[in-house]
Amino acid sequence: MNRLQRELQRLYLLPAPEGADNAAPALVDAQGRVRALVLEVGSPADWAPVSAVWQGVQADLALPAPAIAVSGRDGYQLWFSLSEPVPATEATALLDALCLRYLGDIAPHRVRTVAGPGPQAELIPAPQADPTHWSAFV
Repeated sequence: MNRLQRELQRLYLLPAPEGADNAAPALVDAQGRVRALVLEVGSPADWAPVSAVWQGVQADLALPAPAIAVSGRDGYQLWFSLSEPVPATEATALLDALCLRYLGDIAPHRVRTVAGPGPQAELIPAPQADPTHWSAFV
């Protein structure tokens, strides 16, 4: 395992269930808990609103700085890491509150949040269908 993989696991992934041979760590555990929350603004990518969230969570809420990523498609993402897993419903509620507070003037179709079962965030970096696109943490 390289350093990036170790850090991704340490910050965002949940351990594989005990007794699950060859199971990989995941973003969501069997109880629907998460440690990683992802907020993306895209269609088109626009740093200004993402920056407002990034700065706001630190200044207003005294949270650690979330990681900044480019999605590989058309968006900027913020990856929030939790020290302990929480139910996906709580994580989703936090992301919804952040969107209301900092992204109220952004069209809803441009904002995507991921925290729990359902469509998952792709780990960064991830292979892209279009070889001219890429994803990365900044």
